[in-house]
Amino acid sequence: MPNLTLANLIEQVREEIYSLKLDLNFRDGDSTDTRNSTSPLDSISITTQINKAQAIAAASFRYTMTEGTVTLVANQREYDLPTGCFDVLSVWNSSGYRLRQTTLSGLDHREPKWRSVAAGTPYRYYLVGGRKIGFDVPPSGSGTITIKYLIDPTALSALADTLGYIPLVYEPLIVWGAAMICADMDAANEYAQKRKQMIAERYQALGNELRVLMEDKYERDDDASYVPVRTGAQAEKGQSR
Repeated sequence: MPNLTLANLIEQVREEIYSLKLDLNFRDGDSTDTRNSTSPLDSISITTQINKAQAIAAASFRYTMTEGTVTLVANQREYDLPTGCFDVLSVWNSSGYRLRQTTLSGLDHREPKWRSVAAGTPYRYYLVGGRKIGFDVPPSGSGTITIKYLIDPTALSALADTLGYIPLVYEPLIVWGAAMICADMDAANEYAQKRKQMIAERYQALGNELRVLMEDKYERDDDASYVPVRTGAQAEKGQSR
């Protein structure tokens, strides 16, 4: 079954809006995309809320996992992260070994002369302001590094656009998320706020299920120590690289 289109999502958000009984100027019947800009809940405005909802869901439930490569240059320590990357999950070299995450402060504290170490094979990485990735040690030659990371979801604009990354069964998260954002436009509406709480409980339960599903697909580098990674046969033998 194909993913829902933006047109499908708009109509489903409208159904949720009706259930909330929002006291807002809502224009019905613009599914042909007449794009009336005078209403806070026309198709353009609902599209904005849908895009906000998928950005929030991606950050909260971490389902936009992808991977890319960085081309290494001899003696170059730092590189730009892939476009759209907002969180690095793990980093691997071309031999299939996983690099250990560290931090600049950790390196400076524990190994003050680390920047003067001769180029070789990188075995640790660090992140610089969420924009760059650096390696300890810098590579002595060319090569590639694979990065598994989370990416910002692509904003929907055309009515035929579909959501990316998220499995179809979890797409209600985007509909419910957009509806809750719309409910916040009518904060004084007691019924809408009670109904929103019911939606929020469904949203959190389904989102947590999605998060667990995604965590089974990757191991996150949560330990930002400076200790080198142990991988493969070395990990089995308890040896450190």
